[in-house]
Formats: sequence, structure tokens, C-alpha cells
Amino acid sequence: MSMRNLVFLIFSLAICPVFGEVEWHTDYTNACQLAKKEDKALLLFFNGSDWSGWAMKMKHEVLDEAHFLERVGSTFICVEVDFPKHTLLPDETLHQNVLLKQRYHVSDIPSLIILDADQRVISQMNYMSESGEQLACDLLKLVDQDQKLVKALNSPPSDSRELNHLYQLAQELNRQTSIEKILE
Repeated sequence: MSMRNLVFLIFSLAICPVFGEVEWHTDYTNACQLAKKEDKALLLFFNGSDWSGWAMKMKHEVLDEAHFLERVGSTFICVEVDFPKHTLLPDETLHQNVLLKQRYHVSDIPSLIILDADQRVISQMNYMSESGEQLACDLLKLVDQDQKLVKALNSPPSDSRELNHLYQLAQELNRQTSIEKILE
């Protein structure tokens, strides 16, 4: 390798962002096992890969965007739950995807669902017109807030100011059962 090529390679590596390793899994069971093993949240992307314009737009402009990949790679195990109309899926994958759609009451494509490592729903959302970087920030914030709420509910504070903050957090996350527990 010439000195010029070596300098170019070093310069390229220095200015290129390092992306988190993001693999879009299609086997939900394996993804859940991996999330549990690595103590990561799950991000389910309900996709209509060959017919839904909004899903294709979201995948291309948001979920495949460099800033999104960079931010979520170390926090989430990503799962694509696809419902193509012009491509055949293996029977077991199709069956799995239909069950997931029913289990999580998904009515709109595209949809995103965040689960904790124990498959508890943290949040569910439909397509939003925002950048990959902004969506990543939103998702990471939701996971962080959820972890704080769960931790606080396991050892509830006695101070009224802390209880008020906990109540507001539960309201932001739309956690009715947590709100009721706090009010007790």
C-alpha cells in the first residue's frame, strides 16, 4: 500500500462516524433470547416492505439513517415484523408475524413497539416525520424513563416531591397501573 493510500485510509477512518452494530432480526423468539442475554430492549418494526409507502419511507429515511443506527445499536435488539403483499414469507415467519400483530394490537403499518428484555411493552408509536437522530433520541429517552420508573416503583420514595416526580413520569409514559400504585 502506498503512503498516499495509507494516509487516505487513516483520514477516511478518522472522519467517518462509527455505527452501532444493528441487525434487523426476523425471528422474534431468538431476538427475545438475545435481548434477555444482553439485557437490551427490543425494538419491533411492523413493516409493509413492498406496499406501504410510509413504511418504506420510514425504513429508508429514518431507521436506516446513520445517526439512528449509531445511537440505537448498543441499546436495542431490532426486530422487523414484515407483512409484504408481493413477497412470500416462510410459513413460520408469517404465522409469527400475525401472532405478534395480534398480541400487540397493531392496526397501522408502520408501527414501532419498544419492549423491555422481559417483553413488557414500554411504548408503541406509529410513523412520525422526524429524523433518524431525533427518533433515536426519543426511543432512548423512553427506555431511560421506563427504567427509572420501574426502579423507583421497586423502592418507592417517601418524600412527597419525589412521589410527585414519579407520578408525572408515570403519566408521561401513560402507565395507568403505575399511577395507581403511586397513588396508593
